[in-house]
Amino acid sequence: MTPVIGISGNLLTDAVPGTISTTKAYVGNAYIEAVTENHGIPFVIPITEVGLVPYFVDKIDGLILSGGQDVSPLFYGQSEVEESTASLLERDQFELALVKEALKQNKAIFAICRGMQLLNVALGGSLVQNIAELNTFTHMQNMPVHEATHPIYTIEGTQTAKLLSKRADVNSFHHQSIDRLGTGLVASAYAEDGTIEAVELADRPNVIGVQWHPEMMQFTDQKMKQLFHFFIKNATSEFVMKKRVSNL
Repeated sequence: MTPVIGISGNLLTDAVPGTISTTKAYVGNAYIEAVTENHGIPFVIPITEVGLVPYFVDKIDGLILSGGQDVSPLFYGQSEVEESTASLLERDQFELALVKEALKQNKAIFAICRGMQLLNVALGGSLVQNIAELNTFTHMQNMPVHEATHPIYTIEGTQTAKLLSKRADVNSFHHQSIDRLGTGLVASAYAEDGTIEAVELADRPNVIGVQWHPEMMQFTDQKMKQLFHFFIKNATSEFVMKKRVSNL
């Protein structure tokens, strides 16, 4: 049975050229390609009624939390700083419910960029709203998306280290980062300036998060493809597949 991988969607609120639509639900095509390349079936989850979250999660085997806007600081008890970009409250509320339900149903989670930050907030953590004030190099690159701009260093003994070895070179498109870790999360990789670049959930090997965008690099870097392979392999674990069969 081929695993169904839910991908959290975003909302385009500008007019869509060539159509009469003023809003559209979407995900970046690189996420879809990463899933199909690793033998999964992509399923885009639109931002909609929170009450539908249990239904969506029940129908998938794994969840990718995609990148996008800043997570509103309202959800980790802070006021917005001047450097913050626009957040989308309805997306935050929907995806926080999505994370909690996926954890409840023991679904595999791969949290990417904003997704890793959202996972942290869902577990009670907080964010640095403007890392430019703290760090020695930029985390918002001007180079092509598939090119790496800085190294990250993994923590020995973590799942991230097993997948990426001691070091990996990554792209970077963020101005916020994890500050206080959420309950159960373990930092599994850092940048040279101390920024948390990867996390995993203790005692839950099927939940991982990265601060960079591996979906943009998976065709040029085997380590990035390995992350998706690991995630989808977890989504097709015997326990999960038995649960899906029993629900038929």
